[in-house]
Amino acid sequence: MMAKAESLCRIGDKEGALTAFHKTYDKTVALGHRLDIVFYLLRIGLFYMDNDLITRNTEKAKSLIEEGGDWDRRNRLKVYQGLYCVAIRDFKQAAELFLDTVSTFTSYELMDYKTFVTYTVYVSMIALERPDLREKVIKGAEILEVLHSLPAVRQYLFSLYECRYSVFFQSLGKDRAARFNDLSLS
Repeated sequence: MMAKAESLCRIGDKEGALTAFHKTYDKTVALGHRLDIVFYLLRIGLFYMDNDLITRNTEKAKSLIEEGGDWDRRNRLKVYQGLYCVAIRDFKQAAELFLDTVSTFTSYELMDYKTFVTYTVYVSMIALERPDLREKVIKGAEILEVLHSLPAVRQYLFSLYECRYSVFFQSLGKDRAARFNDLSLS
């Protein structure tokens, strides 16, 4: 049943996939497998920006995690919630959720780690006060490690923090095309 649901999801049959995932969920006993199905439903909701589907399944995932979910799935849920917060423009909450999981990121089904760090930097630049930005992002070892391979994002962040506004606005213009093509940031 799970293979059928995944197949329907891959071909873009939203209603068929939702029905198949719900049937699979009802027949699944293991808590971890139930959470994995809820994460599938959340991904479908994020893809279609179905707010009702996302909200219902976020609450379902929270209750399942309270029943005994592991730390990995708890952190994965934070990434899903953070991505939804970016989509609805709640940047403060997104920054908090992303910064909580930057050292334990495992949600590779959503994005790679470089993209996650890029999102974390962008939402932190918007949402955090200057001292918090310094402590959590500028001095964040995990973020700095990735920023070495993302020179445009690094320049964007440090030019704002160091008040080099001419460089900041040039970076803003150069990076605009990449942000415009990203569904979560556009």
